[in-house]
Amino acid sequence: MKSFVERLVTEKIHIHDETLRDGRQVIIPPEEALQGAKKLEALERYYSCLSRLGVCLVDVGVPIAGGYDHWLAQRFSELCTNDRNMCLNGFTTANLTAIDKTVEALSGANQMGVSILTSSSSAHMGKFRQKLEEKALRGNNQNITDGEFKAELNKMRDMTEKDFEKAVEHAGDLLRAGVINRVHVYLEDATRMDKGEELKRLINSAHKYKEAGATDISFPDTMGLFLPEQQLDFHAALYEACPFLGKETKTTAHTHNDFGRGLDNALALLNNRYAQIVEGTFGGNGPGEGVGNADLNTVIYNLLQYAEAYPGKFPELAYKDLSALYEVNVAAAELLGRKIPDNAPVVGKYAARFSKAGIHQALTYKAENNLEEAERLLKEDPDNKLLQAKLEKAKEEAGAYTHDLSKFGSRKFYKYGIADMSGRKGLEGAYKERGIAYSPETLSEGLETVKKVVDIQKHVLTDGQLHCL
Repeated sequence: MKSFVERLVTEKIHIHDETLRDGRQVIIPPEEALQGAKKLEALERYYSCLSRLGVCLVDVGVPIAGGYDHWLAQRFSELCTNDRNMCLNGFTTANLTAIDKTVEALSGANQMGVSILTSSSSAHMGKFRQKLEEKALRGNNQNITDGEFKAELNKMRDMTEKDFEKAVEHAGDLLRAGVINRVHVYLEDATRMDKGEELKRLINSAHKYKEAGATDISFPDTMGLFLPEQQLDFHAALYEACPFLGKETKTTAHTHNDFGRGLDNALALLNNRYAQIVEGTFGGNGPGEGVGNADLNTVIYNLLQYAEAYPGKFPELAYKDLSALYEVNVAAAELLGRKIPDNAPVVGKYAARFSKAGIHQALTYKAENNLEEAERLLKEDPDNKLLQAKLEKAKEEAGAYTHDLSKFGSRKFYKYGIADMSGRKGLEGAYKERGIAYSPETLSEGLETVKKVVDIQKHVLTDGQLHCL
């Protein structure tokens, strides 16, 4: 029987949503905190919207942690009882009992798998080094040489890697028995094993995990350290040494945004076919530990743009209904206990190009008025070619300083932010788009009040303040 990953359309890029695991590590500032979210209702909407969007791989957290993680896994599994198009994964340590408990928590799902955490990078071997140092100090071998110390450390790493291999093999047995449908292995902190003996050890692990039953492997840039060029060199070496990667065993793009390179690194791997699956998070700005993970909204937007700009040159994204994207993020944000950040690309309140600059507001206001006039005239004379051309030009001008995000199901975004740089046209535009009644007199008075309020509070006026004005 084929694994879930083998059934995927191989020439397309598939999304692995990590919002319910990595996303939950986000630190939420007070202004984004969301109180009183109905988690079960949000989870049901989240599942429904992910299905509409066409997301087929979903990480549901760490069921063995108990509490909310276990609840998430069980409730999500129940939603997927009859769903053959979505595979739920539970994140687990490389421990046989932990794997079995994870599978048990997901047993309600039609398609399920495990994501097994492994790592033998020197950065993760600190605990073994500490044990060795304590042993050396306690015993009679206080004068242990550097060579002997390194040999002992490597012996411990070898023993740990054998335990990892046994865990993957156990999951592979469950896969072969038809109990689970996916075995996903995380070689955490892999990018810090990109040279010399460390790289050889990493390659050896990949070979062993493939034989043990891994359906797909992640070589994460856990700390977001790599440049895109380094990602490509690293994965080129892995693909050369492991011919099965990208074929029998898929690879994923798992990148972090510590230094603002989450998107660039993900695109480098995807567009150069070093990853068939992209991992990231929804909810706006790629929520995750530290600065965050790759933002799936920007990944989706950019993959679509590449496909449109260079037809046939880059692999395409697998999706169903893009209009579900905004609601996916609304539900994701609720499950994380936050609001979508206003400045989040594609789905945030300012995504359509929210501006407080007076000159841009005036130009946008003029263009919108021209568009309204062109639409009115063409409605009176629909066969007029001159008016049709005028309408197309008006549409182009109206969109010069804004983005049309309607295909992603986004609600109406506000374009006018009223602050210190705003003028009369900007305020009038803000009133119009919010449906606030005004007159020339109230407009003049309002602009004068705006300047005073903004000078005191030092930020754009809220919608409530605009209504009051």
